[in-house]
Amino acid sequence: MKSHEPENRFFDQARETMAWEERRVLLEARFLETLAYAFARSAAFREISAEAGIEAVDVKGLEDLPKLPVLRMADLVERQKKDPPFGGFETFETGRSRRVYVNPGLIWQPGDWDYQDTSWAEALAGAGFMPGDRIINTFNYHLWPFAFMLDDSARMIGATVVPTGVGNTMMQVRIMMMLKINAFVGTPSFLMTLAQRAEGQGFDVKKDLFLERAMVGAEMLPESLRQRLEEMLDMTIRQCYGTVFLGCLGYECGHRTGLHILTTWSWKLWTRSRGSRLSMGPRVRSWPRTSAGPIPSSAWPRATCLSIARNRVPAVGPAPC
Repeated sequence: MKSHEPENRFFDQARETMAWEERRVLLEARFLETLAYAFARSAAFREISAEAGIEAVDVKGLEDLPKLPVLRMADLVERQKKDPPFGGFETFETGRSRRVYVNPGLIWQPGDWDYQDTSWAEALAGAGFMPGDRIINTFNYHLWPFAFMLDDSARMIGATVVPTGVGNTMMQVRIMMMLKINAFVGTPSFLMTLAQRAEGQGFDVKKDLFLERAMVGAEMLPESLRQRLEEMLDMTIRQCYGTVFLGCLGYECGHRTGLHILTTWSWKLWTRSRGSRLSMGPRVRSWPRTSAGPIPSSAWPRATCLSIARNRVPAVGPAPC
């Protein structure tokens, strides 16, 4: 019987447990540096900012985030049609893009020459993945970037990846057995498909597979499915949430008490007003509370967990890790 006691694992413990006051200073410096870079190098960003009457000098810190214009996906598509491939948002020479990814809706996305985003690495570490793990990556390597992002992130934590993508389930079961794969990334439904395929071939999935942990995403994970998979495979399953444009936005740690918000992000709660720009929602009512009083939504570090219920304000409390 494998041990499933939760472990406190970090990618960068100092950063992930940093006090909000210290983290805000670093986030603000990074934000202003990134903003200045975008103004200097992105023609499209300068244009939409000018249309909104915003110049770089008008934004002095994180509190000025609501001043920035909102880019909607439909606008991005139109700009890419007029100025292919990236719509003028690129901050580099087009020839310096390692890859051009194709997202749904034929939205072109440049691939980093050297992948530097650590958000998915933080999620993998928080979910219990560790150096030496042998991970089967079943996300699709064709067209869009997510599988590549996880691939590079696994390298950051010192793990080995077997890049299978989706499909060919009978072969994947054999691969998992022969290579003694102990970790899985993919959708929860595909993990169930592999488990059922293994059972259909007459294997004892607890004995013949060596899975210990999984990080799943890209679809819902009902608790009933999580419990069934964990019992069937004698493993732990944690979920993550993010986008290919922004990276990981939240992930579960071993304690499974909610989603950890990435420490490299500053968060704001917004409400959509009909016929107007996005505006900040009711501040006091939008701020979650802890025993220490209200804290802004931009201040959810690894030290707190976020729990979201439908049509309710997010609940935040101290995290056991």
